[in-house]
Amino acid sequence: MSQKLTATLNFIKENPEAAIFTVATSNLIFGFIHFPGVIYYCTIVCCAALAFIRRKSIDTKMTLFLIACALSIVMGYPAPQFNSWARFSLFILVIASVFPWFGSDLMYNFRKSIFQIYLIFIIIIGVSAPLCYVLGINYMTRYGYKVDYLSGQVGWFGGLTGHSMILGPICALSATYLTYLIFHNSWGSKMKYLLVLAVLSSVCGAFVSASRGASIATILGIIITIYFCNRDRFSKVISRICVLVLFAFIFQSVYEPFLENVMKKQEVNEDSGGTFSSRKSRWMHRVEEFGTEPIFGIGFASVDLKYDEEYDSRTGVIEPGTSWLAILSMTGIFGAGCFLAIFVPTIVKLYRMSIIIDDAQLCFALLSVFVFHMITEGYIFAGGNFLCIMFWLTLGLSYSLSKQHNK
Repeated sequence: MSQKLTATLNFIKENPEAAIFTVATSNLIFGFIHFPGVIYYCTIVCCAALAFIRRKSIDTKMTLFLIACALSIVMGYPAPQFNSWARFSLFILVIASVFPWFGSDLMYNFRKSIFQIYLIFIIIIGVSAPLCYVLGINYMTRYGYKVDYLSGQVGWFGGLTGHSMILGPICALSATYLTYLIFHNSWGSKMKYLLVLAVLSSVCGAFVSASRGASIATILGIIITIYFCNRDRFSKVISRICVLVLFAFIFQSVYEPFLENVMKKQEVNEDSGGTFSSRKSRWMHRVEEFGTEPIFGIGFASVDLKYDEEYDSRTGVIEPGTSWLAILSMTGIFGAGCFLAIFVPTIVKLYRMSIIIDDAQLCFALLSVFVFHMITEGYIFAGGNFLCIMFWLTLGLSYSLSKQHNK
C-alpha cells in the first residue's frame, strides 16, 4: 500500500503542470476550497493557449460542433440574461484544454495526467462520503449558506463536495474505477478486500446523495466494468455477477441505512406523479423547444423564458434536467449531428478495442456512467461545472485512444 502511495506522489511530482491545473480547478470539486473565480478562468485560458500554440493538428469534427454551437446563438438569439456568448467562450476554453481539438503529444500526456489526478480526487470523495455522512461533515451550500442535511430535507448532503448532485455521479465514477482496479492489478488478497470495501463505500455515497440517477449509474458502472474486464469468457462474467449479487445480500445491513434518502426522494416523486416526475416536465420542455427551432436550436446554454422555474433570472444559470435533450433543443439537428459524429464512433471503437486494451475498458465504463447520468442532469455545456470538465476529458482521451489504434 505504501508503495502505491509513493508511486502516486512521484507521479504528481513528475507532472507538475497537471498538478497545478487540478489544484487550480479543485474548487469545482471540493466544497471546502474557495479560490477566487479568476484563478479558474486564468488556468483555463493558459491551458487553452498552450494547446493552441503547441498544436500539431485541428480536429474537424469538433470544429464543426463548435460552429454549430455558435450558429445556435446567432440563429436562435437567446435572451440576454443567459449570457450565451460568455458561456460559449468558457466552453470553448474548456474544450481546447481537455479535448483534443488541438492535438499534440504534449497535450495528450498533459490531459492523461489530469485525468489520473482527478481519479484520485474522485476516489477520495467517493470512499469518504459515508463516513462524512456519519460524522456530520457536509460542505453542501445553497445560496452561499451551508445546509443541514439532518433537517428533513432530502438531497442536502454533499460530503466533501459543494452539492449532492456533484457527489452522486462522483461516487458512481469512484465505484466504477475501483471495480476496474480490482481486475487490473496484481493485488494481494487483503488489498482486494479493501478495494471491495471501497467500492461498497462509494455505492453508499451515491445512495446518501439521494440522486436516483447517480445511484442507478453506479450499479450500471460496476456491472459494465465486470463485463468488460471478463468478457473473454462469458462464464466468468456470469460468475462475477453472481458474486456481486451475493455481496449485495451479505452487505445489505451495511448499505440499507444509506438508502433512506433515495427512498424518501422516490416517495416524494411517486406522490407527485411518477418515478421521474421531477425530470419529466423538463424533458418535455426540451422536446417542445426543439420543435420550435429544429435546425439550429434555441441557443447555446438557454431555455425558453416561459419556463421560469428552470433558470435563475439574476445569474442566467439554467437547469435543463438532461444533457442529451439539451444538446438537441439548444443546438438543433445540426449540433446534435455534429456531437454524435464524435461520440458514436468513439463508443463503437472503444467497445471493439476493449477486448485487448485495458484503457479502453476503463474509458468505456466511465463513459457509460455519464451516458446514463446525463439523461437526468444537464451539465454537458456547463464550462464551470466539474462534471462537464470530467465528461469532455474522458471523451477526449477516448477519442484520442480510438484514433491512435485506428491507424
